[in-house]
Amino acid sequence: MKLTTYFMKKNKLNFIMTMISLIYNAVLLVGVAVILQNILDVATSKDISNIKGTIIMSCIYIILLSIGWLVERHFRNRFIERAMCQYKESVFSGILKKSIFTFSKESTGRYISALTNDINSIEGNLLQANFTILLNCAFFVIALGIMFWYHVWLTISAVGFTAFSFLVSVTLGGKLASEEKKVSERNESFVGLIKDYLSGFSVIKSFKAEREIQELFEKNNAVLEHTKCHRRKTESLIGLVGNCSGFLVQGSVMILGAYFVIKGQITAGVLVAFVQLMNYIIQPVQSIPSLLANRKAAMALVYKMDEALSNIGEEMGTLQLKGSIGQIALTNASFSYNEAEHVLENISLTFEEGKCYAIVGSSGSGKSTLLNLLMGSFKNYTGNVTYQGKELRDLSVDSLYDNISVIWQNVYVFDDNIANNITMFQNSNSEHVKNVAEQAGLLTLLEEKGYNYKCGENGNELSGGEKQRIAIARSLLRDTQILLVDEATSALDTTTSAVVENTILELKETTRIVVTHKLDARILKKYDGIVVLQKGKLIGFDSFETLMDKCEYFKTLMGTT
Repeated sequence: MKLTTYFMKKNKLNFIMTMISLIYNAVLLVGVAVILQNILDVATSKDISNIKGTIIMSCIYIILLSIGWLVERHFRNRFIERAMCQYKESVFSGILKKSIFTFSKESTGRYISALTNDINSIEGNLLQANFTILLNCAFFVIALGIMFWYHVWLTISAVGFTAFSFLVSVTLGGKLASEEKKVSERNESFVGLIKDYLSGFSVIKSFKAEREIQELFEKNNAVLEHTKCHRRKTESLIGLVGNCSGFLVQGSVMILGAYFVIKGQITAGVLVAFVQLMNYIIQPVQSIPSLLANRKAAMALVYKMDEALSNIGEEMGTLQLKGSIGQIALTNASFSYNEAEHVLENISLTFEEGKCYAIVGSSGSGKSTLLNLLMGSFKNYTGNVTYQGKELRDLSVDSLYDNISVIWQNVYVFDDNIANNITMFQNSNSEHVKNVAEQAGLLTLLEEKGYNYKCGENGNELSGGEKQRIAIARSLLRDTQILLVDEATSALDTTTSAVVENTILELKETTRIVVTHKLDARILKKYDGIVVLQKGKLIGFDSFETLMDKCEYFKTLMGTT
């Protein structure tokens, strides 16, 4: 993936027209020096008959320059708009292509920073800078050509003075790219820190850790601002050297030019034109090194994001699940987050199509990890996990997710209305939405607040139970062949929890695998099978009655021993 290609995608006409109009404007702007020379020479010649023509020419010049400026701004703004839209869209699309497991291991601060702070640098220091560099180069070349036309030796002297200034600026400009990269890295870390602290706000307050968190914030904030200050100092130094050298160059040329005027080799008008043209020589010398350094720094941000997005995780295969889902089977399946110990070890069991299974066990026994494994979050497992006899690693992600819905324990609710959170922003039949809302126990909430009620950031306008019901309705709406449930009723009261669990149990044509911590014998008896895990190992897999008769660990969980 090359993010730079998205700047030009369907955007070449805007780019070309901007370049042409920039060169056109550069010619006219540099030509102002020629007009000034003519005006001054007319004035010194005391020939009043030429003034009228000079005025008319100047008016036409202003009109042509205004038209060029308007055309350039129109196409430049269109180019920047499309380029930035496409760049951000491609970055976000790249993020969405990552696997769940890969993304969970990364810092979201990196991507927040890339789509906010880094964007400003890329727009200003890369895209806008490209046009500014072109304009300055055009100024330099055109001005140099006119200067040679006026007086060769004065121009050669001016170029000699300018070359020294340029070399000094280029030497210093190389330091700016590394400074920009440091600022981006510090800012990325700082954004992640803020997100972490704000997400843990209630924990900070309840544990009275405000002072300690404030100190950590101030420490990291100071480091960030110090890094930014160092970058500004480097940029200021480059500017200072450029300004001083520019003053020396222009002063030297003026003194030499005055000598040629005295000698009668050039007119006073030519000297004034030379002074004006020197601005178009000195300005590029002063600004281009800094612009190139900033451009290099901005490109480093693009390359950094390219590298981050290239790691999408191990891709799944291409096999498709077709028709009836059939059996889901695990054979000697093991998984570990690190090499120290297995979270799941040698799990062998089979889930029959259309049946309902519970997964029970103490905290840390691997219940949620087993669900993650079944939904393809991990590829680095050993043994076999098969759907329709096809290995999970070989299945297409889209095909797998077309057949699986998941209700997680930690529900995420978007800062939008209830309807969009149920439908996940997709078009859905209103009657179907109403039915699943009723099944999930949402009718009371909807009667009170309506479908258009805003849920707030991560559902902060809702209770935990209301968020859980929305997540349940969201999954029921998809009506997939497989439903994975990770303690979905943990935030619900006993009555609603029983209603929801019975709803799940009654989905007869769906294979349901439910992690539950509410070990209610009346509910567990309704499951076709119960998976019992202990420290990542399969202790039992049978009906409630059989497990109560033969599995001591299960009886311990039920509190009967």
